[in-house]
Amino acid sequence: MPPLSITIGSQILLYLFSAVLPWIAYLAITKWEGIKYIRSSDPQTRAVGWIALGILVVSSVIAFWLAAVWFNQTINSVTSGFNDPNSLLGS
Repeated sequence: MPPLSITIGSQILLYLFSAVLPWIAYLAITKWEGIKYIRSSDPQTRAVGWIALGILVVSSVIAFWLAAVWFNQTINSVTSGFNDPNSLLGS
């Protein structure tokens, strides 16, 4: 297997994909090459993989947090409508 590329362009693509992956619900997780970088014997390549993994984790935390906030706001707006009798009458 040829060595993995650690050019600036390939790093940018890997980092961008790591940041976007949670936002596309991990549908393309099999295309994420970060694990190959982490398992590399080359220390520089391995560092690139760990950075990509860090970006993936941070992006995942942000995505899940925003989803939880949105879900809570939606639930609160629906339940507040049930608690306000005027909202049911359209006033």
